Amino acid sequence: MSANLINMLLEATLQTLYMVAISGALGTIFGLPIGVYLAVSQRGELLSSPAVNKVLGLVVNATRSVPFIILVVAIIPFTRLIAGTSIGALVGGCYLAGKLDWFPVHGYESGLAGIPYLVLPVLIGVVAGLGSNVRFYRTVMLDEINCDYIRTAYAKGVSTPRVLFVHVLKNAMIPVRKKPCVILAGHANLSAAV
Repeated sequence: MSANLINMLLEATLQTLYMVAISGALGTIFGLPIGVYLAVSQRGELLSSPAVNKVLGLVVNATRSVPFIILVVAIIPFTRLIAGTSIGALVGGCYLAGKLDWFPVHGYESGLAGIPYLVLPVLIGVVAGLGSNVRFYRTVMLDEINCDYIRTAYAKGVSTPRVLFVHVLKNAMIPVRKKPCVILAGHANLSAAV
């Protein structure tokens, strides 16, 4: 391989890692509060709100369990509505970049000038991974909520906000801190597909 090719591959790899890191961080920032809310708003849990929990859980399960290709087909009517066509290159190239001038649809620049090039792939990465991230965070929270030390804290008269923020979240952060490794691998696979 020539030195020029190696430099191009290295640059593209770094750009992909940068995009994956941003979408993984944003997925955690948006997914963790939703997962926590789903865990604590179930019937009989800390902040019981079963109706809202059911609707939000349905939306999360729909985004998580629908394969990406079916999701792409499902948004065809939406793309026809906003752009008049459902052909991806025409929607992205002509409408979003041409008419609206929201962001470029190809290329990349270094530094802060590269931010507009990251918007669409990062947004896709966050939305595509949000369902599974929320379910992971919900499961971690439910595991902690059902531990004996939480019942002991309530028996001692500790308030619900204190139990949630001091005891549950503190201990739930152990697996959450390990999740970026899994997110990194998942988003790298997604970025290769996009």
